[in-house]
Amino acid sequence: MSKSTSETGHAKNLANFKTLNVYVGKLPKYNPSKPSLAMPAMLQKAEDGTAVMKAVNIAHTPYSKAVDEQEVAFMPLSALITRVGKSFKLSVENPQDADTLMAHSKRIRGISGKSKPPAAVDGRTDANVEESKSKSTQSYDFKVENLDRLVTHLESSPNYAPNEVELQTATLRAYHGSIKKLTEDVDGFFTNLKNARQERDIVFYDPKNGLVAMANDAKGYIASVFGYTSKEAKYVNSLIIKDIRPEDKK
Repeated sequence: MSKSTSETGHAKNLANFKTLNVYVGKLPKYNPSKPSLAMPAMLQKAEDGTAVMKAVNIAHTPYSKAVDEQEVAFMPLSALITRVGKSFKLSVENPQDADTLMAHSKRIRGISGKSKPPAAVDGRTDANVEESKSKSTQSYDFKVENLDRLVTHLESSPNYAPNEVELQTATLRAYHGSIKKLTEDVDGFFTNLKNARQERDIVFYDPKNGLVAMANDAKGYIASVFGYTSKEAKYVNSLIIKDIRPEDKK
């Protein structure tokens, strides 16, 4: 799956920061008194940035896989419970029993099918992804909960005994268990991904010690040494290294 626009932006920040390091390392006059701007500190920050970006990528892989597996597992749910409802209606004499089951069925099918957890697709920021993930989690949790209630209702109805294996309560209970496990997996992997992104944001965007702050200070130092209109200042300023997070995350 493709990465979000913001993920690409973080990688670009890191790449430009490394380019900045290479350039200033070749400037004989680059000798700042501030320890955090010295080359050892700059190089260490680049290593830290590489490590946290790698951690995000590592966390992203199992999350994306779990999302795909969850989507596939939920695909037959709506059609399946429709068949179950028709079979149950034929097996019971009390209309209220059928109405109760249909209520659970409608709750499940009433959730939009477009509830796939986001996998950081193009054009979306991390904040967009997290907001959408929250909504999709509620959707999938709601389906799992109501399927459990539906199966429990079937299990309490002795007259419901279809010959079709896929409609039998044991099969449905196993299916419920499998999609519940997949939903929990997605939630767990997303938590890991979110934590990795938070660690990355600290390394990149801490207002005092982050990669962006360090780059801005280095650019300012170069301008003070060579002049704001110098070719050196113009070059480092052409390297875009900025906080790309939404305003509420800064």
